[in-house]
Amino acid sequence: MPTIPPKTFSEGVSIIIPAYNEEKYIGKVLKCLSLQADQHLIEIIVVDNNSQDRTAEEVQNWKNCFKNFKLICETRQGISQARNRGARESKFEYLLFLDSDIFLPPDFLTKFRKKIRDTPNLICLVLHLPELFNILDFLWVLWMFSFVTLVQKWDPLCCGSFMFVPKNLFEKVGGFNEKIVLGEDVECGWRLTKAGGSYRIFWSPYVFASPRRLRQKGRFGLFLLWARGYFHMHLKGPIYATSHFYYPYGIHLGD
Repeated sequence: MPTIPPKTFSEGVSIIIPAYNEEKYIGKVLKCLSLQADQHLIEIIVVDNNSQDRTAEEVQNWKNCFKNFKLICETRQGISQARNRGARESKFEYLLFLDSDIFLPPDFLTKFRKKIRDTPNLICLVLHLPELFNILDFLWVLWMFSFVTLVQKWDPLCCGSFMFVPKNLFEKVGGFNEKIVLGEDVECGWRLTKAGGSYRIFWSPYVFASPRRLRQKGRFGLFLLWARGYFHMHLKGPIYATSHFYYPYGIHLGD
């Protein structure tokens, strides 16, 4: 696959948020985004993926807080389908895929722009700290990100909860594979780096994340699921069936 000419972050960013039954979290996500500086350089795209609750209504409550805002309804169910739809509808040259339970500190994008200004074709992941401090959650997160940082040189592990990428590079590789049920972000990251992307992990600036996955599956259970998926992808290829890797998003997490 031909490489993409180097591109640095100097323009606006389209922030794409897939949402499925996220009425409890999406308002806080949007509030955090509304506090970012340089709103003219930010486009907010929320992709409602057949929500059965008040997600769309909650999103509409925030539309007047942004200069560039879209609420899109994607009827094809799936987080990759929602992310790809948002990317197709975006107007800026950079994409930031954000999960609907990731919260940005008020000065995050200002610091982030300075951090990555001169890094061509950057594909980026940043540290996720627990939204509510818990020492065990905190240590678990530090351990996981230490592993991801350690292996980044030979095995870039992208994470769809926060995934920054130039739009032309994302389009070149065809976006997320919509047939993959777990690890679609990692698989997409592998293709992005092969196409010329420069993968980096930053511990600062950081974002905050809801610990709901940890509460639902437990720390060991979540680690085991991710580890099994990681080795399956390396040994057998992408994961297309949910029989042994059940990892849905949305309504099951409405805690």
